[in-house]
Amino acid sequence: MALYDFSSQTFSNVVVQVLAGQLQGPFSLAITNSGAQQATISWSTNANALFLESTPSLLSPHWSLVTNRPAVSNQQYAVTIPLTNSSQFFRLSLQ
Repeated sequence: MALYDFSSQTFSNVVVQVLAGQLQGPFSLAITNSGAQQATISWSTNANALFLESTPSLLSPHWSLVTNRPAVSNQQYAVTIPLTNSSQFFRLSLQ
């Protein structure tokens, strides 16, 4: 598995494939700019057993459940998060 540092680059749309062994996948986790100081993280509703988690670091990650309740639109869950000056990493995980 390779880990890439994209911290010096700007993206308008990033998609990460998430493979879950017990679920029918793969599932896409997308991050898009959704306005001033906000981003929207979305994933398909067929991943209904997966939960969005975040951590500030991948060196010694401490994954926490993102508590924003996802909205559903066009067969996608979507969570809007504020943009900050600190790093944040996201994943979909079975709880």
